[in-house]
Amino acid sequence: MRRAEVYRDRFGEWRWRVKAANGEIVAQGESYTRKRDALRGVDQAGIAYDRLDVLEPESEVPSENV
Repeated sequence: MRRAEVYRDRFGEWRWRVKAANGEIVAQGESYTRKRDALRGVDQAGIAYDRLDVLEPESEVPSENV
């Protein structure tokens, strides 16, 4: 199962990534100033995913993109 995540990084920019079932990141995009642009970026990448999670700033802030 692949899961797409759209989240805010520690600088307040929106980013997206797709993780495989084992948690490995298989794709990721650039930073965006608007959430809707990050969501569009996931769709435009054309990568199949089973679930989309939108992580708001007060939730998880991934450390991979520090």
